[in-house]
Formats: sequence, structure tokens, C-alpha cells
Amino acid sequence: MAQTLIYIQKNDYADMQSLQTAHRNAANDVSNIQKKISEIKSELTTLKKQKEATETYRCTVNVWKEYKNTKWFFNSSKEKFYEENKSDIEVYKSAKAYIYDELKLEKIPNLKKMSDKISKLTSEQKGLEKSLTAARKKANSLNVVTHNAKMLLGFNELESQNRTIQISSENPRNIPIFKKGFDTAKNAGELGEYFKNRRINNDYANFIDAAIHKCKVGEHEYALEEAAKEIIAEFGKESTEWVLAAFINDAPADKYTAHKKWASPTNKSSEPQNIPIQTHPVIIDKFVERFIEVSNRKRSFEESIEYAKQRLQAQEQEKDQASALFQRLNRNSGHGLD
Repeated sequence: MAQTLIYIQKNDYADMQSLQTAHRNAANDVSNIQKKISEIKSELTTLKKQKEATETYRCTVNVWKEYKNTKWFFNSSKEKFYEENKSDIEVYKSAKAYIYDELKLEKIPNLKKMSDKISKLTSEQKGLEKSLTAARKKANSLNVVTHNAKMLLGFNELESQNRTIQISSENPRNIPIFKKGFDTAKNAGELGEYFKNRRINNDYANFIDAAIHKCKVGEHEYALEEAAKEIIAEFGKESTEWVLAAFINDAPADKYTAHKKWASPTNKSSEPQNIPIQTHPVIIDKFVERFIEVSNRKRSFEESIEYAKQRLQAQEQEKDQASALFQRLNRNSGHGLD
């Protein structure tokens, strides 16, 4: 929170409205730059294809002219010429069809002008990509600062009402997902529930990291399906989906791209959830893939019973190990505990 206040003061944001406006403008800047880059990439693709067709046309046009001027004789000279130069003749036809029929150009393009334009657009694209990196950094910073500022305001409001945030000791699996954003929760008088949900999100993240770490079977090998099953058994399918989708949606656009389509409709939160999962992105990417497979798979009744038994046995073993460790530590201390 201290960093949030420093950022607000450094950038001279007078109030929450100016901060939110800056946040929206930064997000729009990212979107606009991405759109320009996409347009340039599309134009470059067309230009490069056009240049390739023009070069092909120029390299093969003389072969085509010679073929056209070859006369038919009894020894079928024209047919013989075609067979000997079939490749050049056919690529010439394709290049000509692309230039005149597909692009609807009236004359063969100038190669130098195309090369100059390609160089100019490529340079412009590189400049925009640098601007995009800076814009994303600013947008991400404002995203976090805006969220933290909202939380700070929420805590202050609760304190002014002599209210405290109670964190339930109940298993998160039994607590409904609180999907409202800060502003909606504030207007509904549900900030306590909002902050409780934030605390539970941390529990989810810690459990996911621990479950994945526990299923490591080699230097770079993980039994991720078992980790997915354990997490679903602990928190339930819907809650785990919500947390993982929030984590993916909050991640930069170039991370977890294979799962963005799955995550977007799964978690439609209007604000970042800041799920603090620490596991390496490559492992998380594979884990999410396994989680989706497991959650979509329908277990038979017998499989569900067997898995439940295994989970209970594992929990009993953990309890026994913890009890034995506690007793050993108690004996080694030389005295009992009051």
C-alpha cells in the first residue's frame, strides 16, 4: 500500500476519479497501439506477397514470351518447350493472376517502391512495439494502483464504521464465490465479504502452489493430473475454475495464450483478482491444461468412491505423521507443554 501512495503522489493524481481516468486512458492506449501494429502486420504480409509475386513475374516473363512465340511444327516444338520449362511457365501464370486478378492492379508494381515501403513499415512496427511495452507497463501499474487504492478506501470506510473484516475458518469449498467487484460490493454494503474473498484467494493460490510442488516426480517432471484432482477435491471444480481463470485473465497478454479463450468467459470480473500463484508460468500452463481435462472428464461412481477413499487415507497418514512429529518434539524438549 505504501508504494501505491507514493505512485499516486509522484504522478499527482488529485482524486480517485483522476486515477481511474488515467487507468482507462492507459488501457485505451494499449488497445490502440495493438490495433495499429495489427494493421501494419496485415499490410506487410500483403506487400511481401506482392513483392514476391512481382519478382517471380519479372524472372519468368521472358520464358513465357519465348513459349508464346514458339511455333507448332511437326516435332511439336511448343509442347517440348513447355515440358522443359513447365515450372517457370506455371509460376509465371500464378504470379500474373495474383497481381492482375486478385490484387486488381493495372500494371506491374515497382520493386524499389515496395522495398522502401516495407522498410518504412517494419521500422514503424518496431517503434510501436517499444511503445506497446511501455504502454503495457504503465497500464499494469495503474491497474494495480487503482485496485489497491480502492482497497485502501474500502478499509478506511470499514474502520470509520467500527467494523472489522472477519475471516472464516470454514473450508473455502463451502463458501460461495463472491464475484462482485469493489465498487459493486461497496454500494451494496458488502465490503466485508469482498475482502474476505480476497483472503480466500490467497489460500487458493498457496494450496495450488503446494499441490503442484508436492507432485514433482523428477527434475522437470510433475504429475499434474494428480495435483488437479487434489485441488478439485479440496476446493471444488467451480471455485478452482474461478481462481485459475482470474489468474490467467490478469496475466500479460503474451502469457497463457492457449488458455485465454477458456478463461475469459469463466471469470468475467471487472477488476484484477491479484491471485498470488508463484509456480513457474510454463508449469502453470501445463497444469491448467491438465485441470481442464480432469474437470471435463466424467468419473464413474466407483472411481469417485475410490478417489475419495484415497484422499481420506492420505489425510489420515498426514495427521499420524504430524502427531508423531509433535510427540517427538515434545519429548526432545525435556518438558511437557502447558
